[in-house]
Amino acid sequence: MVSIYTDVDVVLARQKGRELASELGFALTDLTLIATAI
Repeated sequence: MVSIYTDVDVVLARQKGRELASELGFALTDLTLIATAI
């Protein structure tokens, strides 16, 4: 879980979500969708 207080926190949350999805084997296009959803 990532607390969101500033715009920078949103960027960090998206990066962490993308990293986790990548580790789980999601395709590159799915990584973009996941990061966008965050």
